[in-house]
Amino acid sequence: MAALLGGTGVATGGLIAGAFSLLKGRQENATQERKHQLDENSRHRDVRRDIYAQFLKKAGQVSELEAKRLHDAEQRVTLREIRRAGNVEHKEYTDQYAAPLQDATGELIGLAFLVELEGPERLVPLAQSVVVVHREVQEIIQKNRAAHGPGVGEAYRQELQDAERARVFRERDFIQAARSTLQPGIG
Repeated sequence: MAALLGGTGVATGGLIAGAFSLLKGRQENATQERKHQLDENSRHRDVRRDIYAQFLKKAGQVSELEAKRLHDAEQRVTLREIRRAGNVEHKEYTDQYAAPLQDATGELIGLAFLVELEGPERLVPLAQSVVVVHREVQEIIQKNRAAHGPGVGEAYRQELQDAERARVFRERDFIQAARSTLQPGIG
């Protein structure tokens, strides 16, 4: 009987030790899983942060090129005529910033697509609205240059001011939403 009780005690002890070992293993697995999930969330947040920063930096470059294109006064003489009253020169304004602006806008659109891929979904319309407002500004600049040349023609002054104000607000909205997305536990 003592042997039976001894064997039962050993078996019970083994079961208890096995149960504790199993629980400890599960706890370690859960801890590792949580750590892995935190690391993964941190990496995803870093990727998002980089994309958002690139998007905003490119939007700033587009704004800078828009301003340069608006005020670019470089001219070239396209035709010289001699009239009785004297020498008359016809001048055409070069548009040295048009191509770089178009390239930068294309890159901005590409970065907006990356924002769409990385999310979250609530940032997508905000990124798209930043692209749209830059396109609106560029259309106004194009009309202004066609009608007035460089600088701001009186006919387009208010329209440009409104578009610039809208650009600032849309970029600010994107920044605020991106900031809340990048906060730990959000997004």
